[in-house]
Amino acid sequence: MAVALGQPLPDFELPSLQEPERRFRLIDERGKIVVVLFWAATCPMVRRYNRYLEGFADSYRSQGVRPLAVDSHLWDTPERLRFTLGRRLPRFPILIDRDGAVARQFGVEVTPTVYVADRNGVLRYWGAIDDMSLEKHWPDVNYLEEAVDALLLEQEVADPSNPPVGCELELAVPA
Repeated sequence: MAVALGQPLPDFELPSLQEPERRFRLIDERGKIVVVLFWAATCPMVRRYNRYLEGFADSYRSQGVRPLAVDSHLWDTPERLRFTLGRRLPRFPILIDRDGAVARQFGVEVTPTVYVADRNGVLRYWGAIDDMSLEKHWPDVNYLEEAVDALLLEQEVADPSNPPVGCELELAVPA
C-alpha cells in the first residue's frame, strides 16, 4: 500500500462525472471525515455495492462524512460511465482519474477499495467495505461503517485495515 495508516492522504484534484467543469480537491474536504472509494463501474463487486453506497452517503452526509468515488479504470471513460450508469448517477461525486495517477499514488490494486480519513485528512482505515466476498453475498461485518462510526465518536478505529476483494484495477500505461 502506497498510503500509510496514520499519515495524511495525498492531495489530488480531479474532475467530476456529474459536474465536468468542476474540479474536486481533496484538501478542500478537510474538516470532514472523507471516504475515498476506488471503484470501476463495470466491476461486479462494485455493482453489488451501488445501492448500499447511496444509502451510506445519505445516512452519513448530515454527520459531516464526505464520500468520493474515484474511477481510475482504463476503460471507464466519462462517456462509458454515463452509458453504464444511465440515469442512476449516485448522489456523491464520481471523480475521473483517466491516467490512473491517483490510484497509483494510493497503491490501489482492486476495486472496490476504500480509504477513510479523519477530519484532519489522516488515513485511519483502508481496505474492504465489509466482509462480503465473491462467494459470500451478505456481510456480517461492515468495516466501513465501523471505521466511520469510531471517527465520529473521535475514537481509534479498532480494525484499521482489511484486504479488499473485487476486480483487478486496470490502469492506463503512464506516458
